[in-house]
Amino acid sequence: MRPYRLIALAAFLALAAQRGWAAAAIDPEMRIHNARVLELHQSFRQAAVSDQARLRTQADPILYQRAQKLRQLMQNDPDAAVASALSAEELENLRTDFPDSLAQLEKRGTWRGPTRATIIDHFVSRQAERRIDIQAEEGWLEVRLADNAELEKLKSGDVLEVTGVQMDTTLAAPMGATQLTVASASVGCNPTGPQSALVIITAFPGAPALVDAASMSAEFFGSGRSLDGYWRDASYAKTSVTGAVVGPFVLSQSYTCDQWSAMESAAIAAADASVNFANYNRVFVISPNSSCSYGGISTVGCTVLATHEGNITAAESILVGGYMLPNDQGVEIIAHEAGHGLGLGHSRSRGFSPDALGPVGATGSLSEYGDNFSAMGYYNLGHYSASQTAQLGWQSSTNVKTVQSAGTFSIQPAEVTTTGVQTLKIQRGTANTNSWLWLEYRQPIGNYESTLSAQVFSGVLIHYQDSITVSGGSDLLDFTPADGSWATPALPVGSTWTDPYSDVSLNVLSADASGATVTVNYGPTSNVPNITLSKSANKSIVKAGDIITYTIGYRNTGNAGATTFVINDIIPAQTTLVPGSISAGGTLLGGTIQWNIGAVAAGATGSVNFQVTVQ
Repeated sequence: MRPYRLIALAAFLALAAQRGWAAAAIDPEMRIHNARVLELHQSFRQAAVSDQARLRTQADPILYQRAQKLRQLMQNDPDAAVASALSAEELENLRTDFPDSLAQLEKRGTWRGPTRATIIDHFVSRQAERRIDIQAEEGWLEVRLADNAELEKLKSGDVLEVTGVQMDTTLAAPMGATQLTVASASVGCNPTGPQSALVIITAFPGAPALVDAASMSAEFFGSGRSLDGYWRDASYAKTSVTGAVVGPFVLSQSYTCDQWSAMESAAIAAADASVNFANYNRVFVISPNSSCSYGGISTVGCTVLATHEGNITAAESILVGGYMLPNDQGVEIIAHEAGHGLGLGHSRSRGFSPDALGPVGATGSLSEYGDNFSAMGYYNLGHYSASQTAQLGWQSSTNVKTVQSAGTFSIQPAEVTTTGVQTLKIQRGTANTNSWLWLEYRQPIGNYESTLSAQVFSGVLIHYQDSITVSGGSDLLDFTPADGSWATPALPVGSTWTDPYSDVSLNVLSADASGATVTVNYGPTSNVPNITLSKSANKSIVKAGDIITYTIGYRNTGNAGATTFVINDIIPAQTTLVPGSISAGGTLLGGTIQWNIGAVAAGATGSVNFQVTVQ
C-alpha cells in the first residue's frame, strides 16, 4: 500500500470514529479491482511518455469494470461502497492521469443542500420505497444509506449534510454520516388555504392516454367525490384546490415503469411550452402505463421545480393511469399522493395481539398501509388521522386536548366544524413522556367518512405515537384484537382498557351522534405481576397406550419489571407420567408437577410441558 493511501485511510478512520460511523469491511471483489487500478496507475507513472497512451487504453476496461461494481455496491450496500472507495488523493491523481475516464471515478467529499423526499407507493404488495435526493452543485444526487430510518424524518426542503462517496447521480454514505442541519427549511407549501393543481395527462407514441380531461377534472375538482371535496371535508374548509387539466401530451418515447423520473421530466417539459407553472404549487403527471408495481409516487412536501418561468416551489406526484378509474379509486389514490405532497407520511397499523398495545418501546407488527380509516393508509376515503390533521394545522390547539392527569372528557365527532375538543392526546402512563395515545371519535358524516366500515363509529379510534413512529405520524391500534380483523379496531362504548405496561386506563362511557365521553385514569406505578396461564394437549381423542403432551403456557401482563412464580399441575387421572418427560426445572411431588419459574419480564411469555401415557 502506498504511503499516501495509508495517510488517507487513517484520516478516514479518524473521521469515522469522530462521527460514530460503524466500521464496514472492504468488499472482496472491490479489493481486487482497486489493486488492479493502483498497479496499473503505478506502471503509468513509471512509464515513458511514449507508453502512456497505450496504458490509458488498457485502463479503460479496468476502470469501467471497477466502476460497475462500485455502482452496484452503492445501491445495495452503501457502507461497503464507502469502505471500498479509493482515497481522495488517489482519485485526484487518477483524474489527472486518466482524464478520459472521469465518468468511471468516484468522488469523496461532504455535500450540503436542500433535500427532495420521495415516496414510491407499491399498493399491490403493500410496500413503500422512500428516496432522498440532495441538491448539490452536480445537480440532484440520490442519497443511499444502509438503513433509511435515518432519513424518514426528512421532508422536501429540509437541509441535509452528507459525507460519503458520489458517482454519477448517486451519493452513498455510511450510517451516521448524515446530519439534518436545518429542519423545515423555507422551501415548502402551506397546507392550508387555496391550493392550485396542474394535472398533466401524457401518452406514449402509439399508446394513447388511459384517461381523459373530463374524468380527471371530475376526480380533482368536481362537485362529487374529488380531491377538492375531500380536502374541504377533512380540513373543515381550511384547504381547497382548483386548477387545470392539460394534455394529453405525446412524449417523444415510451418509458418503462422504472423510468418514472425521466418520464416525469419529459411530461413537464412537454407542458412547459403552453403552461405557466408559476401559477401552480401542486403538479400531477398521469402516466399512460396501464400497470406498474406502484400506483403513485410523490414528494413529501414541496420541492424546487425548474421550468421556463424559472424555479418554482411545488409538490410533484406521478399517478399511474391504469389505476385512476373508476372515480372513487382514483380519488383514493389522489388523496393519498396529495397527502404526501402536503407533507404527510403513511398511516400504518401496529399490532400487538393478543393485546391492543405492547410494552413501552416494543415495535409490534407494523403494516405500512394498515390504517383503513385514513386516506394515507390503503385505498380508502377516510379523513387523515387526528395526528395528521393536527400536523397540517387543520385541527387547532382548541380541538386537541393534551391529557396528562385523570379526568372525564367529552369529544365531538371528528367530522364536524367546531371550536370544541375533538381529539385527546393522552400521555401513556405518568412515566412515559414520549409515548402518546391519540383518541378520536368518527361518525358517518359527509361524503367520505360514510364510506368506512361501521364498527369504527361504535367507539373511539386510537392511534399510537412514540419513538418508533415515523415523525409527525401515528400508528392505528386494534382494540378488538381477538377477532383478528383490522376493520374493527375501535374501543367500543362501554368498554374499559387497562394498559398492561403502564398505569393508564381508558373507559368509553358513552357515544352517540353528538360525541363521546371518555374517562382517563392514572393508577400508581408498580411492579405487580399478573400471570396468566393456559393449558393445551396435542390430542383431543385418545385411546389406551397413546402418549399425550401437555403444554402449560404463561405470560406476565404485570405493569412493569419482572416477577417469579410457581406452576403446579396435577397429572391427569387414568394416565401415567412418561419418565424423563418433565421439561427443565420441573419436579415431581407425588401426583403433582411443580416448576419454579425464574424472572419473567413484563410482556414476556414461556411454556413448560410433560407427557403421559393413557392407561
